[in-house]
Formats: sequence, C-alpha cells, structure tokens
Amino acid sequence: MSTNDLKVSAIGEAVYPHLQVPDTKFNSEGEYNCQLKVSIEEATDMIADIENATNELHDRICKEKNKKTLKKHMPYTTEEGIVTFKFKVKASGKNNKTQEVFHRRIAVIDSDKKPLNEETRIWSGSTLKIAYMMREWATDAQGIGIQLQPKAVQVINLVTSDTNKSSLTDLFEKTEGFSQTDDDEQDFIDSVKGDF
Repeated sequence: MSTNDLKVSAIGEAVYPHLQVPDTKFNSEGEYNCQLKVSIEEATDMIADIENATNELHDRICKEKNKKTLKKHMPYTTEEGIVTFKFKVKASGKNNKTQEVFHRRIAVIDSDKKPLNEETRIWSGSTLKIAYMMREWATDAQGIGIQLQPKAVQVINLVTSDTNKSSLTDLFEKTEGFSQTDDDEQDFIDSVKGDF
C-alpha cells in the first residue's frame, strides 16, 4: 500500500479546526490542523489503513536499523466509542531536498462541492470530511508513526461564530420592553463611522 494515495475520511465532528488560517501557536511558520471525532463504527476502515501502514513502516525500519521493535505512534485515540483522528500539515517551510520555499493552502468546499467563501470560518462542532495523505515518519529517539496530512475539506454541516450567536439568543424568550428598529441600527452605524 502506498502512503502517497489520497484518502477521504468518514464524516466526523471538527474539534479546534485550523483549516483556513494556519495555527501559529507552537510553530511560527504555521500549521493547518484539526481533530475529527468519528464514531468507532464509521472509523474501522480508516483505523485498518493506518494500522497496516504503521506495521509495514515498523517492519521496514526495524530491518533497516537491525532492531527487534520500535515505539509506534498512532494519529488517533479512542474513548467511549469515539475515535479522534489528528490531522496536521505545515502551512509553509522549505523543502529538505530542493531547498525551495513552499506555501500550502487547504481546499475547502461545501456539500455541493462549491468553494467556501473566504470570510466564512469553520468552527468546532462543524461536520466534515477530510481528504488526506498518510505521511511516514521515523526517528531514533521517538520511533515511528504515520501523520495524517489534510489536503482538502468538505463541509457537511457548518458551525460558525454566527451559528453560536444565534444559539445564544435561543436562551431567551421574547418579552415586553426595548425593541431596536432598522432606523435605530442605521443611526448607530452612521454614528460610529467617524470612529474608524
């Protein structure tokens, strides 16, 4: 099996997605990353692919290094019937072989395969499919593993900051009192224009 083949994940729930704007918290060059929570029933094919690739890599590196065993790192965890897959890839950097600088972007489309508007941000709770590549890694100190590198994302159900705001307003009931009119809103917009 080639780890260069593109694969598509099962549908899962996004946790802390950084798929449109790179995460620079731990890496100044930026990293696209996302955790994807998938039910264990839907995750069996992905787990089997990752385990097969990890075992092949383990046997090959053990043979090359003349070792009996190496520590294996899996890009997922399982808890209470949910598998959380960890996807990540550098947003920019330098190719080790060619020394060329590269900049990556993740293609993001909606359920109709149309590109997502650049201003629309994917938040935790969105349901996604992620097209990814399995990339092998091995070090003497840490052992071996497979990294799931996202290449493209399809948003099945979108959660944004606007979605969260609307769910907050659902906490309240309509009541007697102040009610803003469209004129009030326009007056406010006009009054703050000079502040910017």
